[in-house]
Order: sequence, then structure tokens, then C-alpha cells
Amino acid sequence: MRMLIPLIFITLSTAVRSETHNMDKTINIDGQYQNRPASASERLKQQRKLLEARNEALVRKQIETLRLRQEIELMKKMKRVFAKNLENLENM
Repeated sequence: MRMLIPLIFITLSTAVRSETHNMDKTINIDGQYQNRPASASERLKQQRKLLEARNEALVRKQIETLRLRQEIELMKKMKRVFAKNLENLENM
């Protein structure tokens, strides 16, 4: 009887702890935790996040390329204007 009471308390405390178990992980027969396979919605969410990151990187690259082209074009215009001004000063 003395051994039965501690055994009951241990069993009850284990049962209480198992109720608060995180449901993202499953437990094997060996007692080792393993991650459960991702559901279809979780896989779609991960795929969407990956695609959004790729798209954002692509958009940044395209914006940078466009900015660089515009900057080069502006530089050429300024070079022509300064060359023209220098020529006008020399002709005076």
C-alpha cells in the first residue's frame, strides 16, 4: 500500500505534464521527439514566403539596374552640357 500511493502520484503528475505537451512534435515509441511532417497549408506558406523573397530580390535588382541606367544617361547629358559651355567660353 505504501508503494502504491507514490506510484499514483507519479502517474498523475506525468499525466498532467503530458497534457501540456507541444503538439508540433510527436513522440516515437523509443521516447524520442520528432517533428511532424508539414501540412499542405504549411508547405504552401513556406513556398509563398520563399517566392516573395525571390520576387523582392528581383524587383530590387531591376530597380537598381533602372537607376543605374538613368544615372548614366544623366551623366552623359551633363557631360555634353559642360562640353558645350566650355566650347562657348573658348569662343569668347
